[in-house]
Amino acid sequence: MNMKSRHRVGSLLLAGMMSTLLGGCDQETRPESDAAAAAMPATISATTAATILTNGRIYTLDPAMPWAEAVAIRDGKYLYVGDAAGVEGFVGDQTLQVDLQGKMLMPGVNDAHAHPWQGGVKTLYSCNFPFTATPDEIAARLRACIAANPDVEWVVGGQWTSDFFRKNDIPSPAPSSMRFPQSM
Repeated sequence: MNMKSRHRVGSLLLAGMMSTLLGGCDQETRPESDAAAAAMPATISATTAATILTNGRIYTLDPAMPWAEAVAIRDGKYLYVGDAAGVEGFVGDQTLQVDLQGKMLMPGVNDAHAHPWQGGVKTLYSCNFPFTATPDEIAARLRACIAANPDVEWVVGGQWTSDFFRKNDIPSPAPSSMRFPQSM
């Protein structure tokens, strides 16, 4: 990988990480206008950012200021969100400055509860069929799974809707004590 490609990949990775943090922007230190930035306490404007992202279309999710040009970040907190001129006060000798080259930056869509390993287990070890499968298609798939794995004691799989047994007028394998009345 050449140097230009490494820089591009590094910039994209950094922008992705920063976009994840953008949704947690500290409301108290983010100016809503140039006038608000000028009125900020000196202790905030004197803080040096670890990272500054500029020259981008930064979506903030803040109705009062939905778009910004630059952000200054330190210790996982936004020190500044606003125009490019206002971010200059946060630059220090060690500040990483990233030019977004006009690209858009926005908060990441993050799943706080995911089971990515289950997709692999399902694909590799389960008897699979689509949600739209009919009882005959499921029976054929189960026969194929058993034929392909004659030594298994238990077939794992399944993927039907919760009303599958009602829609297909076949008895549920669940014990009668666990079944809901048809009127529900």
